[in-house]
Amino acid sequence: MVSSASRTDLAQDFALFVAADGGKLLHFATLLSGSRAAAEDLVQSALTSTFVHWRRVRDGQPQAYVRRAIVNANVTRWRSGTRTVPVAEVPDRPGQDTYAGIDDRDALMRCLARLSSAQRTVILLRDLEQLEYREIAEVLRLPESTVRSHRARGLAALRQQLGKESEKDHEDGAAPVAAAARTSQRTAKDVP
Repeated sequence: MVSSASRTDLAQDFALFVAADGGKLLHFATLLSGSRAAAEDLVQSALTSTFVHWRRVRDGQPQAYVRRAIVNANVTRWRSGTRTVPVAEVPDRPGQDTYAGIDDRDALMRCLARLSSAQRTVILLRDLEQLEYREIAEVLRLPESTVRSHRARGLAALRQQLGKESEKDHEDGAAPVAAAARTSQRTAKDVP
């Protein structure tokens, strides 16, 4: 039997985890799903299932567990047919854009939305979350060679979509993704 003091400690520990990593998880889910609203639903679903298992998850790798839960929830959302269809152009917004990098971020978000779910997930885990191929393979339960293939094909599609040729000074070509993702992280705090 779990004492109420022990349950309180678990709840406080979980609350500290969410406070520390919630923003990063929401950012990851937003890039994965292409929608802030969908991302909030994915994170809420993932955190709900994580809390149920928090006693065993907290001593392992809780960030990896929640990322996997977000990916699983996104796959379920995609399979159920509740998905958005990417459009070629986002309509112009009224007013002057005062934030540097917003156009690049929007272009990246549209291009990421056009990738397959597997390619987008691998690219985000590798280039945004900076996981190793082995870790991504474990999270997605795929062979490491398949993970590398998804990333290579996804990056090639992004380069083509963004109209950029392969970056010669970056051997793996991740610079456009990582740079735009960093811009997205900075500007997400500034945008109301």
